Amino acid sequence: MEDKNGNTLEGSPADSDGLQVGTTAQDSKARRPKTDSIPYKIRQSIQAVLDQNSYEYARSEKKASTERREKRSEVVFEFFSILWGHRYKIESLDSLKQKHLVAVFNELERCGQAPSTIQDKISIMRAFCDWIGKPGMVENARKYVHNPASVQIEPFKNNSWEANGVNAADILTRVKDKDAKVGIALDLCLEFGLRPREVVTLRPTVAQEFGALIFRESAKGGHMRLIPIEKESQRNALAVAAANLDNRTGTISIRGETVEQKLRRFYYILERAGVTKAQLGVTALGARDQFYKNSVSELGGADIRHDGNGARRRGSRGHSRGRTQKHATSLE
Repeated sequence: MEDKNGNTLEGSPADSDGLQVGTTAQDSKARRPKTDSIPYKIRQSIQAVLDQNSYEYARSEKKASTERREKRSEVVFEFFSILWGHRYKIESLDSLKQKHLVAVFNELERCGQAPSTIQDKISIMRAFCDWIGKPGMVENARKYVHNPASVQIEPFKNNSWEANGVNAADILTRVKDKDAKVGIALDLCLEFGLRPREVVTLRPTVAQEFGALIFRESAKGGHMRLIPIEKESQRNALAVAAANLDNRTGTISIRGETVEQKLRRFYYILERAGVTKAQLGVTALGARDQFYKNSVSELGGADIRHDGNGARRRGSRGHSRGRTQKHATSLE
């Protein structure tokens, strides 16, 4: 809608033909948010709010990691870029309304973004609205999509090797027959619950401090993470790894010059050994699930990752603040 001078009125959407879409279904962490379409005054206001608040967690006194702060910035600027692409010409952050939230998240749904992605972006915008003095403005995620399934996260499946009828010793033997160094790395995944990226960047002799493995660089979320060294099998796995290090980098000498090349080699060998969903029904991440399952069992407790219906609980696998501190302590 325009006034008599041809200016677009605040908050009025333009015709749908020829709208610029602010995002696609394929998100990339490396891609920086496009802000050119956002007026300078609004960009400055957004950046000021982020600079003042993005270090904080909504329900914790801990500081957000660099990765999380960058994600918040990317999502917020993406939101306003999409909003401006739909010709909602708000003059200030105070003008942000429910209809703007609906318009943007409808667009993300239309682009086919994953439920977990949309949920995370809604969560970030909920925090942002709190920061600009609009607490409670962002409501339940279902309000912002046409189909509730678009924000319905599937129940978590137990992907541990044991739960899928696969013997860990057999998998390790298969992999070591193809490449001994990758087999050593996979054994560390099983003994310490490591992700593939963590294990190919691990420097075993450097990371051991205070009777634990400490991750300062490659842990998910950018936070430091500590995993206690408590069992003889863990010590043996580290000793074997220490005897097979790259003299230049101090990491396990898996073939490859870069982290990405080492990861490709890691997954290639697992595929050749049949450790894929299509062949054995399990993947390398199943070793991580197996570690946490074994850890909880040794403590005499139930599997903290699942409720009675198989749904995932918060606090599992080192993803959230409520995780089992004995086995995945954050040093943030």
